[in-house]
Amino acid sequence: ASAYISEMHDDAPCFTNECQRTVGEVLTIGEGTTELNADLEYGAVLTGKIVDASDGVTPVYPVLIALIDPVTGEQMPQVATLNRPDGTYQLGAFPPGDWKVRFEGVESASAYISEMHDDAPCFTNECQRTVGEVLTIGEGTTMLNADLEIGATLIGSVTDA
Repeated sequence: ASAYISEMHDDAPCFTNECQRTVGEVLTIGEGTTELNADLEYGAVLTGKIVDASDGVTPVYPVLIALIDPVTGEQMPQVATLNRPDGTYQLGAFPPGDWKVRFEGVESASAYISEMHDDAPCFTNECQRTVGEVLTIGEGTTMLNADLEIGATLIGSVTDA
């Protein structure tokens, strides 16, 4: 993936199709040729591998890797990805700065405990703001691996009393 941050013509960052409709100023183009140049900023990219903590080798798949704003605890929906079957992922590009990263097993990997990048368990969106240390991610590519643990499973049945 490119490490350049996507933007609209007026330099407003834009990561999703939704922002193409809601972000940026309207540009009126008349007849003839209109020149429009862009200066893209180089961003940050995370790469890594997610493995089972019990052996440190077996890939865990699929896992959602999400970038979290450390102030609001909000997940940036435009900066999230699923890893590949071999456990590797690449997330980016996004503005360098202070972030948190959440790893959440989904589908066949949902038995794994969701956690922040510093191994702090995180089961709700609220914990994205309150749990985990802030990670300063600089321009370019940063390696961030994760080892997830399998959680407990509760089974049973509900009967009419």
